[in-house]
Amino acid sequence: MLLLIDVVERWNVPMEDLLGHEGLAIEDLLRSGFRLPRDCFARLIKQAISLTGEPGIGFLRGLQMAVSCRGVIGQAAMVARTLGAALDIAIAYFKMPSSDLELRLDPHGQHVRLALVELDERYRLGEVGAMFLLTGFAAMAEALTGTRLRGKGVVRFARPSYMSRFDHLMVGPLTFEGGFNGFIFERSILDLPLVMSDPVAARVAREQCKEELGRLG
Repeated sequence: MLLLIDVVERWNVPMEDLLGHEGLAIEDLLRSGFRLPRDCFARLIKQAISLTGEPGIGFLRGLQMAVSCRGVIGQAAMVARTLGAALDIAIAYFKMPSSDLELRLDPHGQHVRLALVELDERYRLGEVGAMFLLTGFAAMAEALTGTRLRGKGVVRFARPSYMSRFDHLMVGPLTFEGGFNGFIFERSILDLPLVMSDPVAARVAREQCKEELGRLG
């Protein structure tokens, strides 16, 4: 939500205009342990599109995502040894920011598939959410490795009319109306070292993730 507010304000739309329809204030979002209900989040995304007139807001929001946005998970991922180790952390603790999705990493020969899997098919990941998460994951992987990575993206939804405005920012082909939301890339990418790798900090950060997950439980 904080990323969404940041993007919306670039249209000179006050955050109060976005949050007010749900009776929320910025203090609510900053409160420790605050979790936004699914239906409320969906309405806020629609409100953001209405206020800005930008249907591709999910893509723009993803470009703004930094690893630090992910809290203790991001801290642990930043100091992991390799990109594969960072993904292992994300997979293990993804339930902390989301009770609707999980990450799965499956081998496919010389390639691997990273998928965002809906835990309840009644609440499938929408177009804005899918573009936000996939764009954000790509941006974070590039920041972690210092390398512009190549791969194939797959999304469940049909190609939207606004997509041509963002084609030049894609790092690889994107398949629409596919069987999942995620990426397919070469297995060797998992071995890329991270620019901020720190074994000692990584152990500390993993323990923080376990503690946070325990509190949520």
